[in-house]
Amino acid sequence: MQVLKVIVLIIFLMVIIACGEGSSSSNQDDTQPPQTDSTALSPPSAQRDWLTYEHLMSSSYPHYSPIHNEYFMPVGNSSSALHPFSGTIDINTRRLIGAFEEFYIARDESFKNFPDVDLSFVSDGDALIPLNRNRQISLNDNSYWGVILEPGKIWSEIDDQGWSRASFPFTFISARRNQGHNGLATFLFNDTQISHLRIQIVQETASWFKQDIYAQLSVSYIPKEFVNTTRVKEAYQSEIDNTVELRAWDKLDIIGSSQLQFNSSLNTSSISQTGLIKDNVVFLQPCYTRYGEYPYCRWMRNGAYSITKSLGASIAMMRLAQLYGEQVYDLKIVDYLNVTSTHDGWEGVTFGDTLNMAAGIGDEGTVQGSGNIFADENGPKMETWLGQHSEIAKLNVSFSYGNYSWGPGQVVRYNSATTFVLAAALDNYYKSVAGLEAHLWEMITTDVYNAIGIQHVPMLETNEPGGIRGIAELFHGLYPNVDDIAKLTLLLQNDGIHDGVQILHPQKVRESLFKTSNDGLHGWWEDNQYGESKYLNGFWSSPFRSTTGCFLQVPYMSGFGGNIFAVFPNGAAAFRFADAGSYSPGNMIVQSDRERPICE
Repeated sequence: MQVLKVIVLIIFLMVIIACGEGSSSSNQDDTQPPQTDSTALSPPSAQRDWLTYEHLMSSSYPHYSPIHNEYFMPVGNSSSALHPFSGTIDINTRRLIGAFEEFYIARDESFKNFPDVDLSFVSDGDALIPLNRNRQISLNDNSYWGVILEPGKIWSEIDDQGWSRASFPFTFISARRNQGHNGLATFLFNDTQISHLRIQIVQETASWFKQDIYAQLSVSYIPKEFVNTTRVKEAYQSEIDNTVELRAWDKLDIIGSSQLQFNSSLNTSSISQTGLIKDNVVFLQPCYTRYGEYPYCRWMRNGAYSITKSLGASIAMMRLAQLYGEQVYDLKIVDYLNVTSTHDGWEGVTFGDTLNMAAGIGDEGTVQGSGNIFADENGPKMETWLGQHSEIAKLNVSFSYGNYSWGPGQVVRYNSATTFVLAAALDNYYKSVAGLEAHLWEMITTDVYNAIGIQHVPMLETNEPGGIRGIAELFHGLYPNVDDIAKLTLLLQNDGIHDGVQILHPQKVRESLFKTSNDGLHGWWEDNQYGESKYLNGFWSSPFRSTTGCFLQVPYMSGFGGNIFAVFPNGAAAFRFADAGSYSPGNMIVQSDRERPICE
C-alpha cells in the first residue's frame, strides 16, 4: 500500500518528473474566465446549448470549469455520422487550464501542457477506435502527463452544418505514479477538416491531486489509411462481444437500494467506480464524477496502486508456479539479483517471503510484536525510492534498507520496495528458463490476461537508458476497467482455470484466497470483532462471520487511496476504486453477504 505523505510526495514528484522549464507553445490564455453558466453544469435538454458547432470552432474556452459530461454525448435528435474517421489528430496548442498553483514549482510548466502522444483513430460503424491503447508517456515533451486512450463514438447532429461529431474517453497518467485522471474529449470533423478539441478531466484515483483540468486545443486532422485497420476493427468487435454483462446497481435482489451502506457512507465525489459481481454479471453503480455520470463507464480505467501486488506480482507467481512448479516460491532472491546491501539479511529471503511482505528487511517498525506494519511504507526513504526511474536505481534504494532482528518469513512489514525486488528477481528468473530475450510481463499479458479475454493491459514499467524495455514494477502500475475486474474474478474463483485450461497454479490460487490450512501471517490492519486479519501471497484478509453462521477470512486486495477488490467463495466479488482514504472492506462484505450469503 502506498500510504504517502502528500506534501513530500508532491514536491518530490515535481522535481523528479518535471520535464523541463519554460512555457509550452500556446496561443491560449490560461487566465480563468468568468463564472461558468449554470446551464452548462446541468444535463442538456432536448436541444444542445453547449459544445455547439460555434463553440467548437472557437479558439476560446467559454467557462470557468468543466461542464456537464452529457454534453460530450449525443444531444437531441442525433443520427449516424456523415463521415468515417481514419487518421491522426495533431495537437497544435497544448495549454491546459486548471488551478495548478498548489502543485507549482517556479518555472515548471509541465502540469499545464497536453502531452505529445499518438491520437490515431479509425471508425467502425458508430465506434471510434484508438490504434494505441497502451500507456503513452514521454520524459522529453515538457508535460507531466501521459495518456491511455479508449474507444468512443461518432454521430451527427442537425445543427452541425454538415459536419460529423465524435467523442472519446481517455485517462491522464504520470511517469512514476499509478494515478489515473479520467477525461473526455470531443470534436467535429469532416473528410479533411477538424474543429478544436475540447477536453476535460472530471474524476481521478489520485487523492493528492484532485483537480479539474480542461482545455480548448487547436488541432489538425491528418486523414490516412492504416495497414492494421482491419485487425484493429476485428479486435475491437471481439472485445465488445466478450464484454461481461453490465446491469444497473438497483437491479440487485436485496441491496439495490443500499448504495450508501455499501459505499461506507463515502461522498460519491471520491468514488470513481464500484459494484458487485454476481454470477459473472456486474451490478454497477454510476461511474461518479464532479460533473455528472461518466458516460463511458465500461471503459473507465482506474489507477490500481497496490492492488497490482495481487493482480500483478501474485498472479505472476501463480503463473510461473503452473509453468515450472510451485518451488518458485522457495527460490532465493540472492540467486537472481546482485544484492548490494551492507548486511546479510537477504541471504535466506525467498520469492515467497517477499510476496508475503515478510522479507525481514526494513529500517522502521523494529518492535516485533507491534502492528506498525507501514513504518517503512510511510517513511521518507520511500519518497526517494518512488521517484527513481530505472531498475538499478530502484534496486539500489531497495537494498539500502536495514535488517530486522527476526529474519524472513516471520513478521509482516509492508514495504513496496521489497515487492520491486521480487519483480526484478522474477524477471531474471524467467529469463533464466525462457531465454535472455524473454520478458516476464509480456508473458503474463499473453498467457493470463489475453488468454481470459483482456486485450489491453496498460502497465507501468521502469524507464531504462538506451531505449531498453523496462520491467513491470508489480508493486503498482495496473489500470483495470470493470470488465478486467470481472474476468479476473472468474479466473480466481475457478482456481485459475479458463475454458478448461489451467492457467494459474490451482493450489496457490486457493492458498492466496485463504481456502487452505495456510492462513498467512498476522496482517494487523483489518483486525476486527471476528478476529485477526491476515496477509498471504499479496492478498489481505478480513475476518468475518456470515449471516449463516460460518466464519472465514475474506480475501481482498487493497490499493492506495481506498481501492478495494474482495473475492468471495460464493461466486461473487465486490470492488471499489476511490481516493477517500477509506481502506476497510467491512461494509462491502456485510452488504454483499446480505445479497448472497458469502458461505453459500
